[in-house]
Amino acid sequence: MERESFRKNREPDYPLDTYPPFAIGCSGYAMNRVMVQYFYDNASLRYYANEDAGFGIWLSEAPFANQVRFINDRRMECDGVCRKNSITVGHDMNEIAMRVCHAKHTV
Repeated sequence: MERESFRKNREPDYPLDTYPPFAIGCSGYAMNRVMVQYFYDNASLRYYANEDAGFGIWLSEAPFANQVRFINDRRMECDGVCRKNSITVGHDMNEIAMRVCHAKHTV
């Protein structure tokens, strides 16, 4: 992605003209144990102001970078609407709303 074409996620100190692939949005990430361990072991990775672009940059520099897949899954929503089969329910739901959603969709 060209840096100038996406100013909201622009990282001024990133040295390359294009960004590596990165997810955009508030749904979050699904990571396996290898990825979590890598980020835990490398907690001192350079800080980037934009979490989306920064996470993509970190992934591109990881030893498993060629194995990373970005998947757009409609079950990962962040609009705060409680849906059956959803993986995430959103930032705007408080604890009570999340519990009610869980109870509604749990057999």
